Amino acid sequence: MFDGYLLSIVGIIVLLMVVQLILPEGKIGGSVRSILGVFLIFTVVSPLVKLFHAKLDFTDLSSYELDENFLSNTRKNAQDLVEQSLENELNKQYSGVKVAVSMDDSLNQVNYIFIDLSDFVINLADEHINYYTAIKEFVKEQIDISDERIVIYG
Repeated sequence: MFDGYLLSIVGIIVLLMVVQLILPEGKIGGSVRSILGVFLIFTVVSPLVKLFHAKLDFTDLSSYELDENFLSNTRKNAQDLVEQSLENELNKQYSGVKVAVSMDDSLNQVNYIFIDLSDFVINLADEHINYYTAIKEFVKEQIDISDERIVIYG
């Protein structure tokens, strides 16, 4: 009971630290940190509510199971947060853009950002703008990444 609780708290804290290393100080970084902060609060508070309503039993604290999928789920959640945040920010200016992110195993660096423009809607007032360049510049403002690692297709 307590081991899973502690692993959840440590996992959220590790996820917060990893996301803080990955994301820049821009708009996306602040919103993702806020969302993860709310997750941390819920993670800390939810078992405490159960604890007050449950009968305490400290006899079986020596045996616990480690969730083998915890790290892979944490990686997937961090990658999903980066993808969703970047996609939301892009869709504020460029409607219909889809984003996929490739990250290294340690979640320290974004390897590639794939931007799908197959559902992209061109604004008639801005039809002569080079959207590929504009979108690349926008992504580079949000995440510190080189041009070669931003792949735009569609």
